[in-house]
Order: sequence, then C-alpha cells, then structure tokens
Amino acid sequence: MINLFVYFLCFPQALSSHRAFLLTARIPSKVEHNFNYLEIQGITCNKPTQLTVDYERGVVSLKLTSTEEVNEVVAHIGICLQRICPGLSPLKLMKKLSMEPPERITSLQTLWDNHKVAEPGPCGGFSQTYRCVCDWLGLPYREEVQWDVDTIYLTQDTRDLSLQDFSHLENRDLVAIIAVLEYNQWFTKLSTKDCKL
Repeated sequence: MINLFVYFLCFPQALSSHRAFLLTARIPSKVEHNFNYLEIQGITCNKPTQLTVDYERGVVSLKLTSTEEVNEVVAHIGICLQRICPGLSPLKLMKKLSMEPPERITSLQTLWDNHKVAEPGPCGGFSQTYRCVCDWLGLPYREEVQWDVDTIYLTQDTRDLSLQDFSHLENRDLVAIIAVLEYNQWFTKLSTKDCKL
C-alpha cells in the first residue's frame, strides 16, 4: 500500500473525466501519481483545507489552499462519477465520504442532485462506463464492444447481456464487460454458455 502526503503547492493536480493525476511542480512536469475514480474507497476531509483519498492501491493526502478548493475537487469527482455511472449516487460510488463539518456533505449532495447529467447514452451509458472500467483495469477499450452494445442491444431493446456475443475476445476482455454490470442500470441479466469465467 502506498501512503503519500502531498502538499498542493509542490504537486499540482489534474482531474480528468475518470482519473486524477498528481504532477510535479518542476519543469518538465511529470505524473507522480494517479488513480481512477472507480478505485476510490473513501474521501476524508477532517481539516478545512486537507483532502485524503483512500483508494485500492493506497492513500493520497492533499493540502489545498482553501476549503472551497477542497469542495471543488470532491464536487468534480462526484460529477464525473455521475457521468461514468448514470443513475448511481456519487456517495454510493465513493463508498465513504467524511467531511467536517457534516454540512459540507449536505451541500455537495444538493449540488449533485441539482446537476443535470446529460443523456447517459445507449443502454444506460454502458459505453462510457466501459471506457472507465477498461482504464481502471488497465485493459484495452474494444470499440466492437461499444458498437455491439450501442447498436445491436439498443435496437433490440434487450436487457440480457450475452457473453456469447463477445466470445471472439480474450477472457481478460470479458472481465471489463462483466465489471461494467456492477455500475450499469440498463442490463438486468447476464447469460453465458460454454464460457469459462
């Protein structure tokens, strides 16, 4: 497990649509550390300007310049999680969010509740969740998976995901497809035949 305490002034942050990066402040800048938002096990903000993120591979602590900046980082992660996993609460996906004072969580929840998420896309946003899961697991994003789900499954209005449709892929590629189902609200059934999981 990696434990890092990082001061914002030394390590600027970059937040993408599904991954956070900590960069060196020196030139040339390089990525010192990064994690996918789906790796988050919890976020703690016990001090006004401090943010600690527990994730699968360790802990990262940041000291930012203001309480508002900490709130903006947590809000951004929550909004990205809403986009990645339409229909699921950022609080559920973060697994644990602890902030002092507790009113900060209430304020963030109101922001997330009022945030208008764009149309999730075909089949409950399967493809955007799939892209994030592939990044998280370090697997290649297969465009044929995206096309099959966004086109065939949508037009047939089926909620039964059949692994037979993806039997041409390697077993490791099936892991990402199955993992998406944990976050997807569209598919209600997974079927397989003659497939070793």
